[in-house]
Amino acid sequence: MQDAVGARVKYGEVHSAVTAVDGVYFDNVKGGQQAAQHLLALGHHHIAFLGLVGSDSGDESGDFLWSQERENGWRTALDSAGYRTEGLVFRPKITPVPGPVEQIQAARQASENLIREEHVTAVVATNSFAARGLLEALSAAKIPGEKWPAVVCFDTTNLDGLDKVAHLTTLRMPWEDLGRTAADLLWERSHGQSDDSPQQRLVPMRLITRLTSRRNWAQNVQIPDVQDPAPKLHPAVA
Repeated sequence: MQDAVGARVKYGEVHSAVTAVDGVYFDNVKGGQQAAQHLLALGHHHIAFLGLVGSDSGDESGDFLWSQERENGWRTALDSAGYRTEGLVFRPKITPVPGPVEQIQAARQASENLIREEHVTAVVATNSFAARGLLEALSAAKIPGEKWPAVVCFDTTNLDGLDKVAHLTTLRMPWEDLGRTAADLLWERSHGQSDDSPQQRLVPMRLITRLTSRRNWAQNVQIPDVQDPAPKLHPAVA
């Protein structure tokens, strides 16, 4: 719908800095909190965050604003619970371009430092590509399965070479709820039920608890093949 009302409503994965129009976005900050709180509830105290915003990027998160928002939520959850976050953020040196192969490679590079931290028992990975990079780094380093950290990631994009994605505990992004919320806001605008000020509505994610948030989860899971540099994408089944 592209009339004057429809043009005012934006929606997508990232909470945009543009506030002159209505916006509907996933609540990435709350999602980061949910991921960390889930791991805290399972008894983890040293929970790392694996992001994709380059450590040399300063405040410029660019196309990966959502990753920074999820990191902010993770940090809030740990701070509120009284646990430290210093030294627990792992990022690539340079922010990758937003392609799956580039994200996986960047996360794998960042994970090479993460997996040396033996006190880390759990990781919040900023998306499934970052999770794959972590698993590849663990596999390549030949770290025994009983020493793999628990993992929570975002979205459930399936990848060739990571056929165990169904085991990943995930914050699912409900696109159907995003569309419904945007449609509701558009209807309110078209029927004069909203004031003139732009509205920003956030859609919560849904925690899908699976194997990877348990301790010693990797002992009975086949390690993914790390040789395929160009994974194929498949629609995920939630």
